[in-house]
Amino acid sequence: RRQRQMCIRDRSISMTRIEMDYQLMRMIDSIPGIRGINNHGGSRFSEDPIRTHWLLEEVQNRDLFFIDSRTTAKTAFANMAKTLDMRFGQRDVFLDNVRNEKAIIAQLELLKQRALKQGNAIAIGHPYPETLTVLAAKLPEFEAQGFDIVFASALTTLPDVTPPPKNNLADEAPLWSLSTTNRNARITLPERLAVSYTHLTLPTTPY
Repeated sequence: RRQRQMCIRDRSISMTRIEMDYQLMRMIDSIPGIRGINNHGGSRFSEDPIRTHWLLEEVQNRDLFFIDSRTTAKTAFANMAKTLDMRFGQRDVFLDNVRNEKAIIAQLELLKQRALKQGNAIAIGHPYPETLTVLAAKLPEFEAQGFDIVFASALTTLPDVTPPPKNNLADEAPLWSLSTTNRNARITLPERLAVSYTHLTLPTTPY
């Protein structure tokens, strides 16, 4: 499924609740079949407990899930999601902050380690040619090793507010995500590249 990206950057910090709800409603309604939302960048917004609560409340009202890219260690999304008791997940590994195949392979190995240790893990990356090339080569290997590919929504649950190990926190987050889960000593990855959710972030222009 093709994904759409819309950003609001620093202006989001000064938005009123009415402005934000209007923007979010307009964007969600523009994407047929949307299943969930993932933030792209927006570290200042992610640290704002009031506006993260506004955003997640509307996401929950639409019966969508949210995956936090954790572009800042001070993110407020996990605590807000727990308060709302909503479907939520958070990034464990960024795949392609370093845009070369060797580095991306190393991040996939880290993803496997995290999934084995934690029981599940979510990785996020961009649709760069280097990333897609590595995934096309490595996903069959993962399956041969007992990995199953699952939808990202399968790993959205009531959040543990304890942050995952830091890994290349960056102000830029990706356009799609991979996830893994360990089931009966097996690990699982996300459901093919037909991604489980449509990527949506807030807009750059006022309504």
